[in-house]
Amino acid sequence: MLKKLGKKIISKNAKNWFYDFYSELIRENHREKSLMREQEIQAVELEEKHLKNLIFLPNRLSLLEKLSKGGTVEIGVDTGSFSKLILEYNKPKKKHLIDTWDSQRYNQYKKNIVGEKFKKEIASGLVEINLGYSTKVASHFKDDYFD
Repeated sequence: MLKKLGKKIISKNAKNWFYDFYSELIRENHREKSLMREQEIQAVELEEKHLKNLIFLPNRLSLLEKLSKGGTVEIGVDTGSFSKLILEYNKPKKKHLIDTWDSQRYNQYKKNIVGEKFKKEIASGLVEINLGYSTKVASHFKDDYFD
């Protein structure tokens, strides 16, 4: 009986050690990827002119009232729920859906959801998916392209 109990304790300790080791390995990998992403995203220093017309909004739906109708917009997407609201409420002439979809939180699965959700709009040319960080993707467009 004591021998069996000893094996269970050793086995349990080995499992705990492996779990702790594996969890730390995953956390370290996540930290490294996060640091790499931070280095990829360009930091922008804010100046007084950037804050001159700043408006605080109580929620995202209030933003829809402020956006122009019929314009050209871009947005970080996630699964596209808010993007869908922008299309319905503001009826832009062109919408660029920008996201990296290359992290644990924003991943290929979510990109597939967006592709399916906007299938008709993508086919018609109303919506275009742009892969990457918005800070980099936006630099490929002319100044004043977006409303």
